[in-house]
Amino acid sequence: MSFSKLKKILNSKGHDNLENLLQRAKDTEILNKFLIRNLDDDISSHIVSCSLNKNGNLTVFCDSSAWLAKLRYQKNTILEIVRQKYPHAANCEIKITGNTAKN
Repeated sequence: MSFSKLKKILNSKGHDNLENLLQRAKDTEILNKFLIRNLDDDISSHIVSCSLNKNGNLTVFCDSSAWLAKLRYQKNTILEIVRQKYPHAANCEIKITGNTAKN
């Protein structure tokens, strides 16, 4: 791809969407690290990822159905931890994912 084509793409209106996407990814990474750092190691090692939307809905993804059940009992604790940094967190949902790659 030529430099001029790349420059045109980066200067297009769609570039704002790319910047927003990159910022969202950075924000999610900060949230993930914060939550994992503030949970016990035995729990945090089973969290794959988490996200918090603008409405305050926290979604935590874990690596197995066994941990899905265990983490559901910890929802209030997880929410309290997240609220320390993100006071707008309103509710917590725990889900399982097949992707066990850790960041």
